[in-house]
Amino acid sequence: MDLYKNIGKLFYAISASDKVIKTIEFKALKKSLDTQWRNDYTKAQINAIIDSFLFLKDCYASPNICFNEFSKYKEEHEWLFTTKLKNLIFNTSCSIASSFASKNKSELILLAKLGLLFKK
Repeated sequence: MDLYKNIGKLFYAISASDKVIKTIEFKALKKSLDTQWRNDYTKAQINAIIDSFLFLKDCYASPNICFNEFSKYKEEHEWLFTTKLKNLIFNTSCSIASSFASKNKSELILLAKLGLLFKK
C-alpha cells in the first residue's frame, strides 16, 4: 500500500500547493479516482490514496515535503510506475489543479516538476 499512500501525498501536494485545499479540489480527486482508476485498481488501493490525502490535510503537512517524498519514492521504485499509471497520476493531478478557476502558479510549478519526474 506504500505506492498508493505516496500517490495520495502527491495529490495532496498539488491541492495544497497554494496553501488552501478547496472542497472542489477534493471532489475532483474523488471523481477522477472513481471514473479513471476504478477499473484497474481495487477499492482498498483507491481508499489508501484518499486516506493518505485526508491524513495529510488534517496534519497541515507541507506540500513541498510531500512532493519531495513522492519524488524520492518514485525514483526508488521506478518499476512500479508504468506508463499507464504515470498517465493516470498526471491526468488526475491536472484535474485537481484545474478544478478551481484554472491552474495557479504554485500548481503549475508542481505539474511541471511532475512532468519532468515522469520523463526520467
